[in-house]
Amino acid sequence: MPAAARLRPTDRWQIRIQVVPADADGCTVGRAWFRPFLWSSFAVLVVDQGTKAAARHLGPDAIAHNDEYALQLIGGARLWLIAGTIVVMAAFVAVVSWLGRHLRVPPLFPALVVGGMVGNVVDRVRLGAVRDFLVTPWAICNVADVAIAVGIVVFAVACAAGSWERRTFAAHGI
Repeated sequence: MPAAARLRPTDRWQIRIQVVPADADGCTVGRAWFRPFLWSSFAVLVVDQGTKAAARHLGPDAIAHNDEYALQLIGGARLWLIAGTIVVMAAFVAVVSWLGRHLRVPPLFPALVVGGMVGNVVDRVRLGAVRDFLVTPWAICNVADVAIAVGIVVFAVACAAGSWERRTFAAHGI
């Protein structure tokens, strides 16, 4: 091979595909992540409140009022439950915003959790208790509870996958 045709290591092409814009640290830009997060949270809240309103028309026995918290594991005064939910939600959003940016977690997953938490807080503020209407063998719950449970599971899986992807790319110098 002639000397002019040889490639030096610095002449190699490097192809990097970025779906989401990144800042200097390689983190996704905040606005690009938070806007869908907020809209998705709002959508979960609307669906939750809509299903609770629709369940009202099924009859008085179709809705159970849950004065407790966390699938009836924690009880207490209404003000403390509302304050506790807001504190947990604020801490969750702080952690999620960092993890979502660094591990590239889709905003829909934590939005399920936040939208469900807001839906239950709205019930506690308006009615003094959460309205549950989905009966399972384990508990009586609502769409907000299902959204919270599903959101936590898929968020944890996405974080694990993002962490693995980040370590794999770092190990290969990509």
